[in-house]
This record gives sequence, C-alpha cells and structure tokens, in this order.
Amino acid sequence: MSDLKTILYACDLASNSYPAFHMAVDLARVHCAKLIFLYVIEPLTEAQMSAVSIYYSLETMNELGARTITQVHQEVQNRIEEFYSKLHEERLPGGKPEPYVIEGVPATTIIKTAEMMDVDLIVMGSHSHHKLERLFIGSVANRVVSQASKPVLLVPIGSA
Repeated sequence: MSDLKTILYACDLASNSYPAFHMAVDLARVHCAKLIFLYVIEPLTEAQMSAVSIYYSLETMNELGARTITQVHQEVQNRIEEFYSKLHEERLPGGKPEPYVIEGVPATTIIKTAEMMDVDLIVMGSHSHHKLERLFIGSVANRVVSQASKPVLLVPIGSA
C-alpha cells in the first residue's frame, strides 16, 4: 500500500461516517493521493416500482427519479464541503474529493467503479451488525471485501 495514487471512499451519508472519511483523508494526505467520494443510489425493486406505478405515471416516476438523483448529488456535494471545511488549513495534496453519485446495487457498483477508475484502495465504513443478521443478509462492506480485486480498508463506525 505504499504507492497509493487514487483512493475511493464509498459513503452512505450517515452522520456516523466521519471516521471512515477521516481515514480516507489521512491516507490521501500521507500518500499525496487523489480522493474519490462515491455514493450509490439503490434502484427500486420491481415490486416497489409496481406499487409506486399505481399512484404515478411512468413520466412522473422518471421525473421524481431524476430529481432524487440531483438532490442526492447536491447532498454529497454538501457533505464533501462540510467534511472538507473541517480540515481547516490542511488541504489535500490531490485536491478536493471528486463526488460521484451512481445508481446501482451498492456492493457491485462500488467494485465496478473501483475497477473502472483503477483506484489503489477502497475505504468504507463498516457498521456493527448482529452475527445472525450478517449470516442471512450480509452487508455491503462484507460483499465488497469478499468480491473486490482492489484492497479494501474497513473503518468501524458503530451501530447503524
């Protein structure tokens, strides 16, 4: 990990995600690396789409979806500004983190984005979950760790 040029920070915009962001920032600073800030919007399932389509036309649903993506992108921008402002005089050598908001299945999208952008490290927070929940449901972090070809650094961020 001595040659980190690009770090992908995958976030969920939770208020307790600061430790993972700070770890990504610290690594970017130490290695003079570029930091990419990724948020993945999970699309509605077919069942959810069917339920919503009872109340809204396809045109309205598409408009709402586009508006939601724009709002989330703005939220990511705001979060970056908020996080970045807390760095005070210590700016990142690679510049302000680049924001990306992508629609897709979170674990798969994080892995594909990391490969497409040829990042050297993925940094993300890991929620503590009950062992039984992990056994049946799994988590995005567990899937990324087990399927990614890039190194992954999980930062504990407490309970969801």
